[in-house]
Amino acid sequence: MELDLGDVDHLKRTERVSFKLNGVRYHCVPDMPSDFVLGLSISDEDAAPTRGATASAPGADREALSDEEKAAAAAASRSSVDQLKRMRKFFRTAMEPDSWTRWEINISEVAEGATPAQRRKHSQESITLRQEMATFRSLLSHYAGRPTEPSSPSPAGDGGTGAGSTESKPAAA
Repeated sequence: MELDLGDVDHLKRTERVSFKLNGVRYHCVPDMPSDFVLGLSISDEDAAPTRGATASAPGADREALSDEEKAAAAAASRSSVDQLKRMRKFFRTAMEPDSWTRWEINISEVAEGATPAQRRKHSQESITLRQEMATFRSLLSHYAGRPTEPSSPSPAGDGGTGAGSTESKPAAA
């Protein structure tokens, strides 16, 4: 027996994705393989701090930490680095080559020996970590097919669509 999936071919996007950030337009591929997107998803559990991780905050006395707290702090740090690496891999794969090159420049420090004009331009176009993370979440949601905005509220009152499904009907005998 062959299963009829209906028309699912139209679910593969063909138009490239574009967005503007800090005055720079970036272009991404139309769609990405599902395994790649699913493999890079960062769940809330992945992003949650590990127990004891806050004990390694700047100014904390590391000597006062237990071995378990030190291990938890190290694990949280590795997890954050891994998440950043996955996020950067996502951008490198999703972006068209010229856009990735520009993105890499704008997430980096200003080049050593840059002229004052180059420094001003970099200051205007540079991407903060918060901007990078927000862009990652938006693109990931787009490629995963999840809505990026809450749905609009339902209209109040009678929509005039006819009898409701909970309307009182005589009980069957």
